[in-house]
Formats: sequence, structure tokens, C-alpha cells
Amino acid sequence: MVNFKKIEKKWQDKWEKKKVFEPEINKKEPFYIQVAYPYPSGAMHIGHARTYTITDVVAKYNMLKGKNVLMPMGWHVSGTPVIATVEALKRKDKKTIKKFTDNFRIPKKDLKKLESAKDFVKYMIDKAEYGYKKGFGILGLGIDWRRELTTIDKQYNKFIEWQYRKLNEKGYLIKGDYPIRYCVFDENAVGDHDLLEGEGVGIQEMVFLKFKFGDDYLIAATLRPETVYGQTNLWVNPSVEYVRIKVGNENWIVSKESSKKLMRQKDIKVVGKILGKDLIGKHCVAPGVEKKIIILPAEFCDPTFGSGIVTSVPSDAPYDYIALKELDKEKCVKYGLNYNEVKKIKLIPIIKSKSFGDFPAKEICEEMNIKSLNDNKLEEATNRVYKAGFHTGVMLKGKYKGMEIEKAKEKVKKDLIKEGKSDVFYELEGKVVCRCGNECVVSILKDQWFLKYGDEKWKEESKKTLSKMDIVPGSFRKQYENVFDWLENKPCTREKGLGTNFPFDESKIVEPLGDSTVYMAYFTIAHIIKDIKEDNLTDDVFDYVFLGKKNVKCKISKKKLDEMRTSFEYWYPLAYNTSALELIPNHMSFSIFQHTAIFPSNKRQKGTLNLGMLILDGEKMSSSKGNVVLINDLCEELGVDVVRFFLMNFVEPWEELDWRTEEVGKGLKNINNLIEKMFDFKDSKDEWLENAFNMRMKKYFEFMDKSELRKALQEISFGLLQDLKWFERKNGGKVSKNIVENWCKLVAPFMPHIAEELWEKIGNKKSIFENEFLKKFEVDEKILEKEEKIRSLLDDVNNIKKIVGVFKKIYLYVIPNELKELEDLKEFLEKEFGDVEIYALNDKEKYDPQNKAKKSKKGKPAIYLE
Repeated sequence: MVNFKKIEKKWQDKWEKKKVFEPEINKKEPFYIQVAYPYPSGAMHIGHARTYTITDVVAKYNMLKGKNVLMPMGWHVSGTPVIATVEALKRKDKKTIKKFTDNFRIPKKDLKKLESAKDFVKYMIDKAEYGYKKGFGILGLGIDWRRELTTIDKQYNKFIEWQYRKLNEKGYLIKGDYPIRYCVFDENAVGDHDLLEGEGVGIQEMVFLKFKFGDDYLIAATLRPETVYGQTNLWVNPSVEYVRIKVGNENWIVSKESSKKLMRQKDIKVVGKILGKDLIGKHCVAPGVEKKIIILPAEFCDPTFGSGIVTSVPSDAPYDYIALKELDKEKCVKYGLNYNEVKKIKLIPIIKSKSFGDFPAKEICEEMNIKSLNDNKLEEATNRVYKAGFHTGVMLKGKYKGMEIEKAKEKVKKDLIKEGKSDVFYELEGKVVCRCGNECVVSILKDQWFLKYGDEKWKEESKKTLSKMDIVPGSFRKQYENVFDWLENKPCTREKGLGTNFPFDESKIVEPLGDSTVYMAYFTIAHIIKDIKEDNLTDDVFDYVFLGKKNVKCKISKKKLDEMRTSFEYWYPLAYNTSALELIPNHMSFSIFQHTAIFPSNKRQKGTLNLGMLILDGEKMSSSKGNVVLINDLCEELGVDVVRFFLMNFVEPWEELDWRTEEVGKGLKNINNLIEKMFDFKDSKDEWLENAFNMRMKKYFEFMDKSELRKALQEISFGLLQDLKWFERKNGGKVSKNIVENWCKLVAPFMPHIAEELWEKIGNKKSIFENEFLKKFEVDEKILEKEEKIRSLLDDVNNIKKIVGVFKKIYLYVIPNELKELEDLKEFLEKEFGDVEIYALNDKEKYDPQNKAKKSKKGKPAIYLE
């Protein structure tokens, strides 16, 4: 059995010594792949490992195709997380200490080394045993570490400053207002580090719909403006006290709690009060459909969320559907309502999705047997209906009838705002509590810098870039297009944190999503620029290196400038930008936009590889729940190449992987069996097995070229194992040296250490990654067909055996020209079934008591069991 631990260290040391993954410029075709650089603030778990291993597999595959491959790595340390953690460790925060010692396995004695931002970053990158860098090493990733960077390197900061000056030259930077989390008590913006509760809770944009009510407007908050066409009534909470507020020239009615939040977002004045129960039974005019609807009671209207008033769309909202069902005669009498009028309310079909019919709320409630507003399944039902509608739905009514919901949602919202029938309100996605103990709200920050992603010209140019790109898988191209359509201006600075000073206001820092969009270009020169003083990195330098502009005025030698320019010219454009699917709406799309703005068309990225998430035994990984598997531990238990294998084996890269330990255990025996067979080879060849392997190899390349890594791996692992089992069953032989030599190359992207060890055993001295795939090989279909006939015959005999049961002898009847072929197999057939007699169809002496011979066909012998 192969000693995994021994060969892992052996080959990782050799790769480093021989600089196998440190490519130099040569005459080969360049292939540059980049995976999102990580934030080094914790331990590396199996989910992270999958993302980086997929990228590594694609990189190594292209190496073996004869390309010159670059895969660099850096560290994204911008923003406030590092500062927040350092401050928490300084004040001996128990929760933070526990997370670092128990979850991240940092020794307690080392915590003192993490009490400055600079020391924290350095330790987590280079010293943390369970950190990303150690994890990358354990996994055997082919990273060119000469180009390593952090987003707080002085030279990198100069590059980002240049990037933003370029964007400003194009007119893509503007100033405006921006929502932030805010503590009213402390009167200050709060980051995650300032919180007792709510770390990671974001801000969501809601639409405030205006319902005309006499001289006032009743305000209902919604996240789904596209559903206005299905409004049937309005919900208010009868036990809540609402307030009338002055907003501009309008009077709005909202909950008291909502008015306090609005004070942080608009100039308002409270001018009166009104009880919820006094609104019930009255009518208002619904925006978007301009019809009178009735106001009904609902206890689920939360005064602390939105406006405390909810519009009702019972066709698509399970809560609304059940609330209407529960509004019986008794409740109508209680609130002075006309029961007959209430029961006349009809569901209005507004969205058609792949999962539901005209009335999704009704269907899901019936399916899940939901009959009460107290049923805790309502939340799940709501999420299912929303996801189905948003991702697969089309509009059935209104101006945008027939349009996909992903597009229509934004268009309906913009129309309503433009027509004065709605407004925007910002709400926290969950509870956020400041360290002072008070709950936080959303406040509007004035004079914020934005990237003008909503600019139509920029969008059109970016769409042209996208149209030329290879999006993997192709099914996600539509998601990119939809994002480009609805993408609006995004803030690009923040008040504090690590990162690059904003060049037009040095009191601000470039926002983390703003300094991680074109860094791929920087990696092409990162190993060269490290030796240059940051003060010498003027805009002229970057203009020459990345844009080819002449007349450089700087203190850097022409030789050094040309070296950087040559490196960029050779490696760019980027072949694939790789990251999680969840980053398509931000990082991945932003990167395409900014490449389009800054670089000429021939230097924009060629493609994106979009990856699915990993869950553990059916659940999302969570440190607090204790269901996190750290990559160090898993590799120690199973071996690195086995872990790499199973990370690729279950689903394709873009699909969600549910890592199930039980399933890994089932497959482990088979994969170890295959490895053992490969290490026990011989020199002689078998005609069928060589052809069967070549067919596997052909399919492997077809799948790999489409990044269908699972299918490719299945061909050369479990598929090949089945071939070997059949070969051993029929011939009792071992796999040939020729097959093993080619298998090494095929499996090397997935299991590099085992491939190298076997490659060396065969007699090769250079690393397998300094070689190339076999480019010419043939598949003789006739040989494969011949063997398939034998396997088919065995299947037929076994099926008859199940019916007949016990038998003494098998009689086979074959057409005359196939007699010799079958007689040559008699020894094998008798080993399988016992006594076998073979006759030609035209043999007059044949034994055929049931006249079975007449059923024989070409390639299909007739069978009689006696």
C-alpha cells in the first residue's frame, strides 16, 4: 500500500526545489488562471479547499496540455475585520479567544502575537498551522509564490490609486448618499467589530409603496415590487399605534417605530397619531394597479419592521393567503367588517414559474399542509415561492408581461419611484446590537463616493466584453446578463479599515469590493515590482506597463519597465477568473466592468469559472454548531490525494457539493484498489484493454475541456476500475505499463502526489508536470464491439438463470461465421457457468430439444439451459 504521507512531503519538496510551478516567459501558449484571494482571518476548511483545488486541477490539466501555466496567490486583508479582531483580542474578548483557540487552533501563547494589525496579518499568513497558506501547501497546489501579495502592500496601494484615477478619467466616479449601520445612542457608524450581536448582518433596500388614503398615504414596505399587480387588500395591526408624518409635501402613515428609523434617512416631522383598529374596514388606492382595496386586520404586521403595514398578495405570499383564510365571520364581526365583501376577494395570477402554477401560495400551503398563521413552516414556504418566482418566473400582468422576474423587479420599482407611487427605505436584514447595548438602525451617509455601475454606456461596453467571454458553465451567462441589467451605482469607499487611501479623499479607504477587481493584472508584475520603491510608482509607470503609453517620466530603469511590460503582455488576458457563484452579483461582475473601463479589448479577461458551495452532511458548515471539517485534519486522516479526489468526484464544480463522510468511506476502498492495481503493472499489452483505456482517455479530454471535472474523473477512476475488473475476470492479467504511464498524466491534475510517485516508478526522472499528454492515440471500435458482445452474452445467460434456476449445461447456438469466435471463449464461459456446448446454427447434429437455435442472430447467440 502507498504511504501517502511520505510521498506527499517528498513531492512537495521536489516541486519547490525544481520550481515546477514558477513559470518563466517562453514560446509556449500562456494560460493564466486566478482564484479569488482569501481573507486570512481563520482556519481553512473543506469548503475553501474545494474552491482552490478545482482551480488547481484546471491549472495542472493545462500544464499537461503543453501550456505555460500561471496560478498566483495573494491575501485580501482590506476593510475592518482584521482591526475588529485585533481589538477584540486586546480586550480579552472571550468569544473571540475561544474562536481562535478552539476553532482556528491558534495556541493561547501565540495570541499575544496578534495584537497589531500588521502582526495579525503576518502571523495568520505565515505562521498559523491551520491557516490558508499551510493548507495550500498541504493540498499540493501549484502556486507561484514569488508573486505573493497583500492588499496593504505599498506597491499594491499605488496600483489601486492608479486604478481609481483611471476610472475617474472615464467619468465612472461620482458622489452621493449611502446607507450605513448606525448606533443612535453613540451617534456613530458601526462595523462588525463594534457589535455585541449582528456580525455580518447587511442592509436591504425595501420599497415603500404609497396607498392613497384621503389626503394621506398609507405606507407598506415590500421586497417584491413586481407583485403589485396581485394586490387585493392592505394589512394593518389593530393593536399598533401608527403615526402621521410629514415627508416633503406628503403625509405618510407608518408605525411609530418606523418613523424613528425614517428620521435617520429622511427629513420628517411627526404631525399626528392614528390607531390601527381605526383603519380597519376603510379603503385605500393601491399603487401600480390604481384600484380601491380594503384595509384588513393582521397581527403579523410587525411595527418594528418596514413600515408596520403590509400589502397583501395572496396569490404569491403564503402569509397573505393563510391570513385571508383565517379571517372568518367571527373576526369580521369583531372588527365591523362585511364578511361577504371579504370573501369576495379573489387571487390574481401574476407570476408563472417552473415550480408552480397560477397560485403558488395556495399550492405550497396545500402541499405543506399549512392551515394556520402559527405554523412555523410558513417561512420555508415563503422562501420556496420567492426563489422559484425570482429565478424561473415571468410576469403574467402589467407593463412587463412576459419578462423574467429578475429583470422586471427592478423595472417595476424604478417606474413606481419615477411616478411618485413609491420611495426607497433601508432596513437591516436582522437584529444588530451595538456594544453599548442599544439596537442599531440604518442611517444615510452624505457625500459618499460611488462607482457609476448604473451608467448605460459602461453597461453596454461591459456586455460586449461579456459576450466574448467563456462563462463556465454556460447556463450562468444569463445570470451575468441580468446582473448587468439591474446593477446600480455602488459605494467604493469607507471611513476606516485597512487598505488603500482613496486618491481623491485620503481620509477614506477604498472599499474591499473596490480593490479586488483588476488585481489579476497586478499579479503579472508582482514578483518584479516588489523591489521598486512605492514613491517611484507614478501613474506614468502603470500607464506604460498596462496600457503601453510611451514617454514615461520616472526614476525606474527602462530595463525594469520593459520587464514588467513584457510580463503583462505575455500573461494577459486572464484565461479564467474563478470564484463562488454567490459572487456573480458583485466581485465577478465588477471585475468585468472595471476591466472594460481600464484595459483595451484584447486585454480583458477571457472567461469565468463559477463554483458551487460545499455543505457538510446536508447542513451548512458552522463553527458554533461544531460541524466544520478543517482541511489539515481531513488530509491527515485520508491522505491529500484522496481528499482531492473526493472533492472532485461527487458533483461538477458549479454544483453544490454535499460532503458526506459515509459516502467517502464507501468509495475509499475502490479508489485504493485502483491505485494498488496501477502500482502492480506489467510490460505486455492486451488489445481490448488498451482500446478500452483509449476510449476512456478520449472521453476524459472531452469532459476536461468543458471543465466537467467529475465526469472526466469518473472515466479514469471508477469507469477504468470496471474495465480492469472485467479484464481480470476474463483474462486474469495485470494492467500494462503503457496504460499506467498514460493514466499517470490523466490523474495528475487530481492526484498529483500519487501520479508523480508512479511516474517515477515507471522510470521517469523529470516531474510529470514537465511532460505532456499523449496527443495521438487510436480507438478500434470493432475490438470494443466484439468484447461488448461477450459481456452481453453473459448478461443474457445470467438473466435466463434467474428464471430457470438450477441447470446442468448451457447450449449456445451461433451463426456459422461467428462459431470460431465463440469457441475461442469456451474456456472462459465454462469458468463462468460450468459445462457449455456450442453449435453453429446450420449444424445438423446439434442438440436443440426446444428449437432455440432459430432465435440466433448476428452478434446474439441463442441460449438453452438444461
